[in-house]
Amino acid sequence: RRFISWSPSMLTIWIIFLVGIAIASSLKFLLLKGTDREMLINGALACLFVLHMTVCVDAFASDSVMTGLLCVVVPFFSLYYLFSQCDSFILRLAVGILVVPFGANACLKCYEITMKLLDMMRESKLLDA
Repeated sequence: RRFISWSPSMLTIWIIFLVGIAIASSLKFLLLKGTDREMLINGALACLFVLHMTVCVDAFASDSVMTGLLCVVVPFFSLYYLFSQCDSFILRLAVGILVVPFGANACLKCYEITMKLLDMMRESKLLDA
């Protein structure tokens, strides 16, 4: 396991978490409209993807190969790993701040991509026996 060089107090974590959520939520729901809001949502989804890959790399590096593979393959295992086994407070804060206002958008986008892929597979002749 890694040595934790900075361990913030629980009050500090909650203050940073709540302020970050307030800023992200006010940008998403109150201040931005139309195209700007869509750009913010797409940027947040890209950040969530990068943070997911960072958690997967951390699982490979500081835990076992099996844990890293589970983070990559099993849906939501990376969130379990992040909040139960990972020691990175900054990763936890960043993911938490982005998941609260943009988590539903991320799930809907994954659903849309999955449905498009399934439609493409159904239209192709590769699945026909």
